[in-house]
Amino acid sequence: RRKALAPVGLPFGVVALDGKVTALPTLNHPLVQNKHPEDGLPYGLVRTVTAALVSAPGRPCLDAIPMPGDTNEVAFFQAAFQSLVATYGGLFALVSYDAGGFSRANADAVAAAGKHYLFALKDEHRAMCRFADGQLALLEEVAGRTEDVIDNRTTVVRTLKLLEADPTSTYGDRGALGESVWPHARSFLSVEYVKLRDGAVVERDERMYVCSLEPSRLTPAQWLLLVRSHWGVENNAHHTLDTAFAEDDRPWIEADPHGMLAVLLLRRIAYTLLALYR
Repeated sequence: RRKALAPVGLPFGVVALDGKVTALPTLNHPLVQNKHPEDGLPYGLVRTVTAALVSAPGRPCLDAIPMPGDTNEVAFFQAAFQSLVATYGGLFALVSYDAGGFSRANADAVAAAGKHYLFALKDEHRAMCRFADGQLALLEEVAGRTEDVIDNRTTVVRTLKLLEADPTSTYGDRGALGESVWPHARSFLSVEYVKLRDGAVVERDERMYVCSLEPSRLTPAQWLLLVRSHWGVENNAHHTLDTAFAEDDRPWIEADPHGMLAVLLLRRIAYTLLALYR
């Protein structure tokens, strides 16, 4: 009723998914990934997939879904996504994930659910990443640019390149044309991030993405906002939980992963209440 969940700056809701890890002195549990370092005592990792409604102004956390110890983010994506659609499907039309969730099977699952995706592309994806990089490098004209003044010395410039994906295109390793562009992929895009201090470049980064939205579906400013919004799950949710809530230092319950997860969910309820009333 307070419209605290309504999207701001985008025409639809966006959920960002991202993994989070908590280390515990606990081993041999279905929700624990055992670690045996060369130095020090063995320990376990309890992993969850955070779902944050990053299109809403407060970036509220919708869920934190426990990941079994014998799997990874790519393999667990579909279970987490299907749970999210079943419970909160009416709140969002697009899901974003970094390269940790990238796969054709995961993209197929999103499309089958009637949702859209934005997946990051990185070098480890080899052929598809190089194909997108080569196509975007041919673009001489940029689609959009923003400039944010951080303080009287620091400025951040973001530059967008946007390309319509052709489903009939094929690509492969070492020049072999073996795979086709995903049939539901509609856009390749890159965002260059440049931080300047006193006019000199102090930081530069470029990220590439594949998306099931057509380039014309959003304005250049909205594309840039969509990419930036994904990081709300880390910069807002995870950062707040790591700092203000000191989650890694104070899991409170260490001997029982289920107890730790109960506390984890309570923390996210508290975070979301603060976010909605901010």
